[in-house]
Amino acid sequence: MKTAYSMLLAGMLGLAALVAGCENGDSKPHMIGTGSPAIKITGVPAMDQMGSVTGVVSGVVAEDYVVAMYIHVPYEGWWIKPYYQSVIAIDDDGNWSADMTTGGVDELADQVVVYLVPHTAEASIPSLLGDNDLPASLAGFPRDIARR
Repeated sequence: MKTAYSMLLAGMLGLAALVAGCENGDSKPHMIGTGSPAIKITGVPAMDQMGSVTGVVSGVVAEDYVVAMYIHVPYEGWWIKPYYQSVIAIDDDGNWSADMTTGGVDELADQVVVYLVPHTAEASIPSLLGDNDLPASLAGFPRDIARR
């Protein structure tokens, strides 16, 4: 019969081996879902409410991609979110989340658009600050739109 001490020691050694494996690069990235790269908005704050946009991606390795998010505020144009020159990281399980109400009258946004962009193309993500149109440079990337 194992003693509590020997079980604790075995657990600690197992955890140490797991950590060492991750530090040595033994943890391999994995594909999220199947099929072509895709992005989906799963939640947005209600109109006139502050909060975060949530979503999920599939068909990619999370660490190879980022999310670019823009909101449209009537009479104000398109704005990158959450902040100027920022992108949103994707969790290992494909989920992502970012605050869309970081200034001005963001809670009045009537549309949220997100793009799934590979790290290699991050330079094509412009920081819109009240522009009339969404960036043409992102037209070929998977996207989703939520209207409020």
